[in-house]
Amino acid sequence: MFRTRYKSAGEIEFSLRNYERVGILSCNVCSNLSDTGGKKGLELMKGLCEEWGKDTTGFLVFGACVGSFMDHTMNRRIKPIASQLDALLVISCAGGIKAANIYGPGLPIIAACDSFGSIPLTPRGGPHDSLVVDEVCPICDDGHCVMSYTAGICPVVSCPLESRYGFCEKPPEDGSRECTEDPRLDCVWLDIKEEAAKRGVDIEALRELKLLHEDEALRRMPSPLRQTAPPPLMKLAQWSTGELFNPGAEVLHWLR
Repeated sequence: MFRTRYKSAGEIEFSLRNYERVGILSCNVCSNLSDTGGKKGLELMKGLCEEWGKDTTGFLVFGACVGSFMDHTMNRRIKPIASQLDALLVISCAGGIKAANIYGPGLPIIAACDSFGSIPLTPRGGPHDSLVVDEVCPICDDGHCVMSYTAGICPVVSCPLESRYGFCEKPPEDGSRECTEDPRLDCVWLDIKEEAAKRGVDIEALRELKLLHEDEALRRMPSPLRQTAPPPLMKLAQWSTGELFNPGAEVLHWLR
């Protein structure tokens, strides 16, 4: 899922400074699981806006980044009252902000959160490897992920030099785990080597992988052609998701 974190209250208040009537949309999926959205996030933002003297109304959207779900929510909830609103405050990842701008009624869209990349969903307090779970995927610029070879540890995040394909030019001396670039840290590539070995993965293959990634003749496989649903089925899917599933999406918190 995509992790979101709230912006500062000062930034949100600044962004809403010229608007008195604020509609709030709260994502009921990823932001809900990030503890920013869902019903609790909606109530938090409503309370904050009311402290600032704003008139508010709020709704949940099941998957703010999904265009068809955002379209349904806008048509059903927001557009009928658009003349009574000055702006929309959206609790979601960047994808939801984009969708709100595409399907909204032309109101200013204010983001309540920042996006921090992809993370796995794990139960709170459960056993986990912090190097795997707590490091947020930054989405590499060229899109080439190497975690197939690094035991789920992201070297781009954990290595100060962002060394992606193996040890840097100055690895730790034998018997030391100290990062030669930042002595406050352990060398993450030692962790990667050890964890990859447990899985029977040879990180030396990353050298060959680097050459593949640099080969401009290689192209990504195309995605399967998507079938477009007939308009009546699309409307039914939008309605059932927005009206039947969305109200119960708060149970997603039980997963954490």
